[in-house]
Amino acid sequence: MNASQRWIMTLVENLDLSVGEDTRAAVLGACGARCLPKTLKEKARKLHQNALREEDFLAELATLWPAVRREGKALAVVYPRCYCSLIKGLSDGLSRSFCLCSVGYVRELFEYATERPVAVSLITSIVGGGSECRFQVALH
Repeated sequence: MNASQRWIMTLVENLDLSVGEDTRAAVLGACGARCLPKTLKEKARKLHQNALREEDFLAELATLWPAVRREGKALAVVYPRCYCSLIKGLSDGLSRSFCLCSVGYVRELFEYATERPVAVSLITSIVGGGSECRFQVALH
């Protein structure tokens, strides 16, 4: 574990101890939203603008960003592993709360592309002991 990873662990541990879940979600979600590359946001918005139907947009987005999946009527973002470079190689001790930043990342992409509010829920994460990172997305 490097110094930056220790710092992140300490930050998230103290957020867990000091603030409620809504505040943790807001703070970490804002951090995750800032990680989203502008080029990906712009490509997603263009896909949405050019799509005739929501389903067309989602199909095109899944081509651009393979983590996007339609599972029946549900929309999910699923990662087979943790892609966060900040915690690469860190396997133990990090709070599941850290993954709330990924909620912000996913929400930012869909809100920017669709230009409307989107609800994203963390279902499971590798940091939390899951076999994958899974987020449920609700387009409004």
